Amino acid sequence: MEEENKNVVPETTPKTFDEVLKDNNYQSEFDKRVAKALETSKAKWEEDFKKKLETEKTEAQKIAKMDTEQKLNYQLELANKKAQEAEAKLNAYELEKEAVKIATDKGLPIGYLNLIDFAKINAENLKATIDTLVETRSKDLEAYIKDKVKEPSPTTVVGGATVKKEIPLIF
Repeated sequence: MEEENKNVVPETTPKTFDEVLKDNNYQSEFDKRVAKALETSKAKWEEDFKKKLETEKTEAQKIAKMDTEQKLNYQLELANKKAQEAEAKLNAYELEKEAVKIATDKGLPIGYLNLIDFAKINAENLKATIDTLVETRSKDLEAYIKDKVKEPSPTTVVGGATVKKEIPLIF
């Protein structure tokens, strides 16, 4: 009996992360990897900060060379650009809200609306695009259902030979 017990390997439960880190070798490796990840993040942050600082510096130099009228025109241009961007975002949001209403009315799952780029589509094309999605989905569902509903032709055995009987489709 004792020999049988020696061959049985006791089941071990997996160690928790904290238990693994109690081993100095694992803790050291973990510390190295965390330090490397922090250095990488820091380098990326510094690079992004330098780019932003350089852009702002170039912008300031550009504005410094302008006279008063040019500065006002430039600031007006920037304000118009920001206003246009905000208006485009608002329009995209409104189009998306309208698309949800139309899709719900037509029974189209909302997930299909992810295929539409609301920043690039206009209100006139929205309804046509949704109609196309509804039509395509209906055709796909119909084809899927026809495929699943198909039953194999019944067979009969006549004199040891299998004979298939064709049943006309009702659809």
